[in-house]
Order: sequence, then structure tokens, then C-alpha cells
Amino acid sequence: MLLFFNGNAQTTYENYFRNGNFKLENKEFKAAIMEYTNAISINKESYEVYYNRGIAYFAIENFDLAIQDFTETIKLNPNYTEAFGNRGLAYFSLKKYNEALMDYNAALVLRNNFLEVYFNRANLRMKQDKFAEAIADYTKVLELKPNYVKAISNRGDAYFEMGNYSKAIVDFNKAIEFDSKNAKLYYNRGNAKFSKEEYKAALADYNLAIELNTKYSEAYYNRAVVKSLIGDNNGAIDDYNEILKVFPEDADSYVGRGISKHRLDDFEGAIIDYTYAIAINGANKEAYYNRGLSKVLLNQKENACADFKKSLELQHDSATEALKKYCQ
Repeated sequence: MLLFFNGNAQTTYENYFRNGNFKLENKEFKAAIMEYTNAISINKESYEVYYNRGIAYFAIENFDLAIQDFTETIKLNPNYTEAFGNRGLAYFSLKKYNEALMDYNAALVLRNNFLEVYFNRANLRMKQDKFAEAIADYTKVLELKPNYVKAISNRGDAYFEMGNYSKAIVDFNKAIEFDSKNAKLYYNRGNAKFSKEEYKAALADYNLAIELNTKYSEAYYNRAVVKSLIGDNNGAIDDYNEILKVFPEDADSYVGRGISKHRLDDFEGAIIDYTYAIAINGANKEAYYNRGLSKVLLNQKENACADFKKSLELQHDSATEALKKYCQ
């Protein structure tokens, strides 16, 4: 007796799956999802199709549906390491850090040399302010791939957050060896040097960051602060001007420029800048306090004391001393 079977269903499933893969590779994510969904309607037992559809959902930032598909993948294949890793990344994208950590840990139990998961877990630790744990994971990444620039740089960030500026500089130096055109690396190294009060060295790094990215407002701001600290107040004003061309509502830059003008004895100009800052942010305690100092030097005692009182209300550390000194 001959037994006959209908092979069309399997063939159709394979066509949908293959078409979905083609769409996925070409970044046609919504089209890929349609193909995978058709494949699943025929065969609900294939973990690969759920996994790939999860990748497509992740690519269009539909993290909830991505998690559903990665979960289905894991049900069908509990040892599929990549599904744990990517579900963890989807949870991370939704700021569900505890769930993400559980998945990263599970992936590393299944594969203890999974570089990408160590890296992602380190990034999660950074979000949780667990910098020592982050450093341990970035270090593991670098054991597996010594020239992974982002891991070197991120470990430098973790050292910086822990206040270990010397080790941060070592990592930023190493990262720059591999990626010498990355403005952010010079900026970060400049911040570490600034924190060590190595102001001229920090200035050199901010200069390099700005050469590589002429619109790097944070570098302009920090360079302005350094210039002011080393007595180059005109240079600081130039940098604050550059920032305010792009961000005319940046209250901190008005305060910084006001401080530099004050140091150049342009008290009226300083007051104008502090007043702009207050108009933008009425709770800017630095603006009130410093405006008070400039008013003192213009013999505007009553108005100065009003500013000191306001800065005290806003909990400025030096306000009480200023009130005792100028207003009694």
C-alpha cells in the first residue's frame, strides 16, 4: 500500500521563512515580520522563526513584541543563548533592568565567553551606578577582545564615576590609540584631567575635541570653565558666545559668561548675563548669588542683598556668608 502526504505546507513554510530572512537582511523589517507571521501560522514549533521575528520587532523598537517572541523561542529551545541575550537587551531598552540582568546572567551560564552579553551587562551596571561590577564586565570583554574601543572607553567612564581619574586617563589613552579621530574620547580625557586639576592638560584635550567636532557644545563649555580658571576670561567669553549662538536659552552659559565679565571688571555686563539666566531659569541660585556680587561692586547694596536672600532661599552654599558680609 502506498502512503501519500501533502508536502505543500512545509514548502510554503520554508518559503515564508526564507523570504522573511531575505527581508530581514535587507532591513525591510515590517515586511520580514509579515513573512515570519505567515510562517508561524503554518508551523508554530520552529524556534528560529520566532527568534528572527523577535529580531525584526526589536529593530523597529517594538520591544514588548520582541520580548514575546524571544520568550517563545526560549520555551521551544531553552538553551538558545542568543534569545536570552537579546531578550535582556529588549528589557534593557524598556528600562526593566532587573529582568535584563536575569537574562544576561542566564545567557552567560549557557556561554561563559559571550562577549556581547558581558558588554551589555556592563552597560546595565553603569545605569545602576554599580561601577565596580561594570569595570569587571568590561575587563572580561577586553580579555576576549583587547581592541574593543567602546569597552575600553566605557571602562574609563566607570573609573571616572568612581573618582579614579588616573585609571580613567589610562583607558582613554588606550582608546585614543585605536580611535584617534573620536572627539568624545578627548573630551572625556579632558574631564578626567580637569578633575585632577590638571587644567592646561585638560585645555589641550578640549581643544582637540573641538578641532574634531566644531559643534561640540559640551567641550566649548568645559573649555570656557578651564580658561576662566587659568585667567583667560576673554577666551572663556568667546567660548560661551559660541555656545549661545547654538543654544541661546542655555542659562549656565550666561552665568559662566557673567562670571568671566565680572572678573574683567565688567560688572554691568555681568549683571545683564545673570539677569538673562534668571529669566530662563528663575531657580538658578548661581545667577542670583553672582548677580549680588556684581551689584555690591556697583554700590547697589539693597538690590545685592535681595539677590543674596534669594540665593539663600535656593540653598546656595555661600549665601549666608555673603549676607553677613554685605548686608548687616
